Amino acid sequence: MAELVARALTILNALSPTAKLALGVVTVLLVFQLLSSTGNKHKGKHLPPLIPYTVPFIGSMLDFGLRPINFMLESRKKYGDVFSFVFWGGRMTVLLGPEGNNFFFNMKLADANAEEAYKSLTVPVFGPDVVYDVENGILMEQKKFVKEALTTAAFQAYVGYIQEEVQGYLDEKWTKTSAREDIGHGIAELTIRTAARCLLGKNIRNKLDDTVADAYADLDRGFTPLNMLFTWLPLPYFINRDRAHVRLRQIFLDALQERKTNVDELDHDMMGSLMKCTYRDGTKLSESAVACIMIALLLAGQHTSSTTTSWLMLYLADDAKLQEDLLKEQVEALLGDPSAPTSNLPPLEFDHLKKLPLLEACIKEILRIRPPLIAAMRKVTRDVVFNGYTIPAGDTIIGSPCISQLDETLYPEPEKFDPYRFYKKADPGASAAGDNSEWTFADSYDTKGAKSSYLPFGAGRHRCIGEGFAYLQIKMIMSTIIRNFKFELPVDPVTKKRIFPDRDFTSLVVMPTKPTDIVYTRRT
Repeated sequence: MAELVARALTILNALSPTAKLALGVVTVLLVFQLLSSTGNKHKGKHLPPLIPYTVPFIGSMLDFGLRPINFMLESRKKYGDVFSFVFWGGRMTVLLGPEGNNFFFNMKLADANAEEAYKSLTVPVFGPDVVYDVENGILMEQKKFVKEALTTAAFQAYVGYIQEEVQGYLDEKWTKTSAREDIGHGIAELTIRTAARCLLGKNIRNKLDDTVADAYADLDRGFTPLNMLFTWLPLPYFINRDRAHVRLRQIFLDALQERKTNVDELDHDMMGSLMKCTYRDGTKLSESAVACIMIALLLAGQHTSSTTTSWLMLYLADDAKLQEDLLKEQVEALLGDPSAPTSNLPPLEFDHLKKLPLLEACIKEILRIRPPLIAAMRKVTRDVVFNGYTIPAGDTIIGSPCISQLDETLYPEPEKFDPYRFYKKADPGASAAGDNSEWTFADSYDTKGAKSSYLPFGAGRHRCIGEGFAYLQIKMIMSTIIRNFKFELPVDPVTKKRIFPDRDFTSLVVMPTKPTDIVYTRRT
């Protein structure tokens, strides 16, 4: 507990005097309101077990906020798959395990919704009239617009775009025979380059300079849990977030005007596809909405893909043999001769990706052990019952498939990075020309329904529609790096041990803590 308090004080000390004063005033007012309330509005209901707490109003906020995975694992052992805790004056109810996943992701709209849970977080970042700032029916249509643009034809084109961007980045940045590189920063830049090329088109991508990446970083820093509690506090990163949103929105609006006179790539990038979309009632998707959807797609996709790729790079840097196995897989699949020199490897094509099951298994495993998002939320709007417990209206429900992904009864040695859990030898005649969102997967793991232990992309109506693109992007990035470089973790000069980062839970997307360095060596 002392460690949690110390970490919280460190975060508070970083705030400006004005922000500290505002935070103090609102805390006093909220605590007073809580303590002055009388009666028990849930009397007579069989509620989930409530985790004991010492400090009123704050409850388990620090414990959950600073060590969420261990908090949920420990609570599951004590209370089972459903329990509640106090968080900033409200009550959070956690649903775990395959049954909990199924209940959470298949809740009726009349019972709970994501809009109320996320609106205060997403609107300042993404903008108005998109995602959680619209009613669910409109959100589903917007998701349909995006999904329809992620066609097989588009994916086939994206392979070349991504390969060109990755190779260009490596030629520009990784120029030495051997050097130490911050892959946390580098992969973030690389994923935004590749995503921008695929989603915006070549002409717009070429006009995006490093300041755009900085603007996205400012948006990203505003994408924090504090955003859900104090949307109006004059915090520096909230101010920078708002300025960044205005700048990026204008960039995309200007791009839309330019695209009206340049139709060369309309069939092969997201912006061109969205420009042609119309809602069911005949209303055309507005240019403002297109711009905000582009902000949301680039930010959400870049952050999660960047984090996943960074974690995968770090785990592979700790396993030289696995790197060589991945390179051998490419040589065998693309050249047919395991002894052929890697210099003979041809450029990757879309159909090649189905022939790399070990690389796919590595991505599956990194999503199991280090998922970028560890929880999803819904606001309960009317009482619901799960496992005999009443979850009352007003509660925020948390679903966390990452907990079942660490279940030792399903995944022996759950904290061990072991891609062979998911490995399945590809059919030599396999082709990737089918459904672009489906990938080879070990038969023993169910990923289709919500009643599953493995759901890194969620399930139900809010399942991530970018799953196929994420696999495509990560496979292309990793394949290109592996055929060009070996890499390893640096050694701490004091302890003489390899430096492997921990998880940073201060952001909604769980990134590696700094430093995130590897030492690369160019293949000869």
